[in-house]
Amino acid sequence: TFCGENMHMTSYPVSWSSVIGVWYSESKDFKHGQWTTTDDDISTDQYTQIVWATSYLIGCAIASCRHKGSPRYFYVCHYCHEGNNPETKNEPYKTGVPCEACPNNCEDKLCTNPCIYYDEYSDCDLQVHYLGCNHSTTNLFCKATCLCDTEIK
Repeated sequence: TFCGENMHMTSYPVSWSSVIGVWYSESKDFKHGQWTTTDDDISTDQYTQIVWATSYLIGCAIASCRHKGSPRYFYVCHYCHEGNNPETKNEPYKTGVPCEACPNNCEDKLCTNPCIYYDEYSDCDLQVHYLGCNHSTTNLFCKATCLCDTEIK
């Protein structure tokens, strides 16, 4: 499956709002359309994963265990389709008029018509342009480009 993941660990139970707030706090270092600094101490991966436009299936869970006698709480969320594509990580969503790409499938200013398929190659638009969708490579690895004409991908 092609799912992304965010994780958070604490030594005491906290609310999901707090956990998501930690991930969202990385937004202060994110600038849409610009590459984040290469400073190893600065990361926006957790933030970009939670706002990734094409992630539409989300599942979260918490698990607890003891480590050397101390409690540990692990908070994990999976996002499908995964975000943080290295080539488009600086643009996890499109800017502009809400629902411009989906005028008939809009709720709360968000598109509600996701593509259930996934492109395994980042250049599927180009490959489909030259090879078409019936080619063995594009048929197998560019399903979103070939099968989702009106859905958000």
